[in-house]
Amino acid sequence: MATGFVTIAAPGGAPGGATLQHFGNEIVAKMELEPSKGEETQWLILGRVVLTNADGDRQDATARLVHDTNQVLDEVRLYIDYLDSHCVYLQAGLRATERETVTLECNTYNGAAGRASLVAIEAAGILWE
Repeated sequence: MATGFVTIAAPGGAPGGATLQHFGNEIVAKMELEPSKGEETQWLILGRVVLTNADGDRQDATARLVHDTNQVLDEVRLYIDYLDSHCVYLQAGLRATERETVTLECNTYNGAAGRASLVAIEAAGILWE
């Protein structure tokens, strides 16, 4: 049986998290996926994070799901008003025959990312469109 487990995340989706500065990508959650031995395993990956603007101006913010080969699986980019927050939801499908690392990464000019979570569900019947 395949397994997925989180190795880095804010405990219980705690409000604390990462400070985001100068559009540098920060990993706010990380998950290791271990497929069944010798078999391709299909995963449905769900991510969530709250992005906050701490700058005096409206600013661009990005959240993305990335896997081992630095390939972006899903990305959401939005503009956030001063002292405003937005909950961002990401989803992706991933096929793997060997161990994979999936990260939830965020960036903005001056802000924060909190309440991050990653969930991976083994899904043998994903319809790929």
